[in-house]
Amino acid sequence: MQTDRRALRSSDTTTALSLFLVAERGRRGARVMTLGTLDGRLVASSGGPEPSRIAAAGSLKLRGIAAPELLGDLARFPFYVTVVHDKGEPLLLTCVGGEDRAGAAEPHVDRILSQ
Repeated sequence: MQTDRRALRSSDTTTALSLFLVAERGRRGARVMTLGTLDGRLVASSGGPEPSRIAAAGSLKLRGIAAPELLGDLARFPFYVTVVHDKGEPLLLTCVGGEDRAGAAEPHVDRILSQ
């Protein structure tokens, strides 16, 4: 039985972001997706293991620093980072595995954060 996406909503921003990441991770076929700050602090996530380490690895990748030790067993998968904005503050969307769908998530994250 398929769940209607409208049933999976929340007025809590962090919960709404996590629900979005669950859906987006499914669309991309990703192992893990995180949304974090540029310094690597986790804001929301879907998948695992250890999403806080994935957010930190995404922050380092954005700065040109490879950190396969943070990815552990996931280091063998493609690894993408995209900068999105929360009212001018940049946030980092990190995706491990699956497709790189650059630009696909930003409007949704912006909509959730603007509420």
